[in-house]
Amino acid sequence: MPLAGRLQKVKQAVQLVLDGIIEVLVTERRLELRDFGVFEVRVRKARQARNPRTGAVVMVPAKAVVSFKPGRLAAAAILPSAPMPPERLGKGRVNNTMDWL
Repeated sequence: MPLAGRLQKVKQAVQLVLDGIIEVLVTERRLELRDFGVFEVRVRKARQARNPRTGAVVMVPAKAVVSFKPGRLAAAAILPSAPMPPERLGKGRVNNTMDWL
């Protein structure tokens, strides 16, 4: 199979996975993929902001946003030198480095 054909199949597979994630977020508002991370729908409150060009005060309406918090293995792969935060170590575990981010 030529590279273009394989690339197209990979794109289709990734799109199916992303469609599934969106479907779960719409219905359940939270999706946890062990050790990879957690996708969660959060609602931002309405607030006042300023137009940076004019300085005029504008109202920003409330809206739903998707947040992502990386899991243990994903975070370790992204920042391999960063020690685990104390709250993620669990009971009885000690973080040997004091300079955690």
